[in-house]
Order: sequence, then C-alpha cells, then structure tokens
Amino acid sequence: EAHLKVFVFGSRATGRSVTRSDIDLGIDLGHPIAPEVLAAIRDAFDDLPILQRVDVVDFSSVDGTFKTIALQQIKSLYERQAA
Repeated sequence: EAHLKVFVFGSRATGRSVTRSDIDLGIDLGHPIAPEVLAAIRDAFDDLPILQRVDVVDFSSVDGTFKTIALQQIKSLYERQAA
C-alpha cells in the first residue's frame, strides 16, 4: 500500500475560521495525484449539500513555501504509511 495522508489546514485547523470559511483539505500521496482523479475528488466535494466550500489541495504538487507554511498547523484526518 502507498503512503496517504489527508488533513485539514488553513483557518479551520488554526481555529481562526468563521461560519462561512472554506474547508482546506490537503491530500499527500507522496507523488502527484492524476489530474482526472483530483478533478473527480473536487467534483464529489462540490456536490455535497454543505454551506462551506471544500478546497482540495494536492500537497505533492504545491510550492515548497506554501507547503511549509500550511503544514505548520494541520488537523490530521487519516494517515497510512507505505507498506
């Protein structure tokens, strides 16, 4: 099995969110997520009947500075280490 980490970052993780703040969801597979898979994940969240927008971010493909700052405060939802 491959490495997988799913987590919340941004204002929802730092406690600075307001009612309408989006939910920043990070996914780290240890390698970039295929574009069609990432699009399907985003579409699935867009179809949920919730007030908050879910912003899905592939952390294997983001800028190093952004990643460093965002990872300072996260709330882990799921983690699996490579077997």
